[in-house]
Amino acid sequence: CLLLFKIWKFKSIYGLSVDTQVAYLLAVLSRCVWSLETRLVETKIAYLELILSTVACGGLAFLCWKLYYTTSKHSVPFLRVYVTAPMCLVLAVLFHPGDDW
Repeated sequence: CLLLFKIWKFKSIYGLSVDTQVAYLLAVLSRCVWSLETRLVETKIAYLELILSTVACGGLAFLCWKLYYTTSKHSVPFLRVYVTAPMCLVLAVLFHPGDDW
């Protein structure tokens, strides 16, 4: 929430990696899908934490998209999230330890 406030106040994402925020958004969304298969659902505040972290991550992703022009340095093309995320998806399918999804 502090990062959201700072980005909103200064209207800049200078020094923040957009690729990292997109990867974080993908991780939070996948956690929303597979959170019911973990032991975290036994706690009382698991759903509240899941909702709040999803909203915060969505806000960060939206501000990064809106203020993309305020950052000037980006990662090399083969390390960008649109390359690494599909590679990780393929590796996860190949090395998944269980039979059920």
